Amino acid sequence: MKHWIGKEHLDKLIAEHQINLGDVGILHLLLDHMHWKTGRIHVTASALAKRLNRPPSNIRRSIGVLMKQKLITRYRDPKTGIPCFVVDPLVASVGSTQQRAILTRMFEQASDIEVDVSDEALDFIARHPKPQPAAA
Repeated sequence: MKHWIGKEHLDKLIAEHQINLGDVGILHLLLDHMHWKTGRIHVTASALAKRLNRPPSNIRRSIGVLMKQKLITRYRDPKTGIPCFVVDPLVASVGSTQQRAILTRMFEQASDIEVDVSDEALDFIARHPKPQPAAA
């Protein structure tokens, strides 16, 4: 499910010219590939480029922008070593509160940020907007 907290954050990034509408389109295409149960996204830039009939370099640039803005991150499963993308759980998530907590931990591990995943924190997140990054 997509979350309004993430939508407000996306709107602000667009307004501040941190991301463009093409980057948002790539984010939505990535969300189309999100596994319904695990939240992981197993798709390559080449596959997305082929689907959109665009050069892979355009897709990789957009993925880089989304990663820089911490909307997505790359994650490598420690058991299998298989790489995938994970979306910021405040933007979109799947499953129960427990599954969302697992996704939040994966996102935290992969992007080296600290996120509180307690039930109280998840309830708070559902009621309050995501903090905005400070202007440079």
